Amino acid sequence: MIDTASVPTGKLQGIEREWDFQSGWVRAPLREIVFNDRLSKQARLVWLWLASVPPGSANVSWGECETLLRCGTKARRSCIGQLVTEGYISVLDSGFVVMHDPYEVFDNKRQEVLESLREEWNESVDLIIESEKSTNQRTLILAEKKIDKEIEKIEAQLAEPEIELPEEKPVKPLKYDAGEDILEAWNQCKPESYSSMRRLSSKQKECVKKHMNNIGLKPSDTKDFVCAVCKGLDKSPFWSKQVNAHGRNFNAVFGYGSPQDTKMKNVENLYSLGNEEIAVQQEPARKEYSNDQQELIDRYRYIKLNYQNVRLREEDKEAERWYKHLQETIEELNEMGVEIDGI
Repeated sequence: MIDTASVPTGKLQGIEREWDFQSGWVRAPLREIVFNDRLSKQARLVWLWLASVPPGSANVSWGECETLLRCGTKARRSCIGQLVTEGYISVLDSGFVVMHDPYEVFDNKRQEVLESLREEWNESVDLIIESEKSTNQRTLILAEKKIDKEIEKIEAQLAEPEIELPEEKPVKPLKYDAGEDILEAWNQCKPESYSSMRRLSSKQKECVKKHMNNIGLKPSDTKDFVCAVCKGLDKSPFWSKQVNAHGRNFNAVFGYGSPQDTKMKNVENLYSLGNEEIAVQQEPARKEYSNDQQELIDRYRYIKLNYQNVRLREEDKEAERWYKHLQETIEELNEMGVEIDGI
């Protein structure tokens, strides 16, 4: 890039040229065409192209013009419209373009502009004169309005302000999030050999919710539910002894996302076992029973557990069968002097 500081400065003394124009050139008036800011740059190029075509030339087309100017038909027609509006050319229905004297067109257009400016000036002067005639009257009206506004302002300041209390918006109850309850219950109630958790994903919460819905529990039962399942892990021979270390975690017990039917039934059984364990732990004192009484009590608990499971699975026929066994066992317990509430 040339350093402009090294280019000589000063007055232009003249222009020399050691070469001459070859074919394909045009001569154009500077003021009227080349530097006419009433025409767009592209419109000036269209005029130059028209001027470069010798009169009577054949095989000329608008397509050649658009190719040289690298423009579309719409842009070229816009340029033609400018040249027609300014009076530099006329386009005949036959397809011929008549180019008018640019010097005469420029002078005529300049006279039109001067006349238009002169008319606008005269109209402005007339408006100023008319406005001056009513200046005094308008001044009085404006002064009266200003005084009225000042009086209203003072009266407003002297008046006791009315305090508008903000409208109380109803407080929306916070949406219950079971995540913290699940984490707390799992970490507190899980067997020691099972891994703890620091955070809970949305899929894990979704899984617990579906297990609770399957059993028919409410969101407020979340902690009790998780702790009951954890108690069931301790009581289950499979989950307490047979599961290896990799399977002793939250996902292995409850699943992830939408649990399958098998996982649903496993959690049901763990919940039932855990509830039974919790109930046993809450007993104030264990009564001493004979061997026959204890055998009947164990049978009662087994039948009751199966009856609860089939009811949860909505298996009506099986529920009726287990209910019949349960009533028969209760009658036998009564005959042996064992109270149902105490076992």
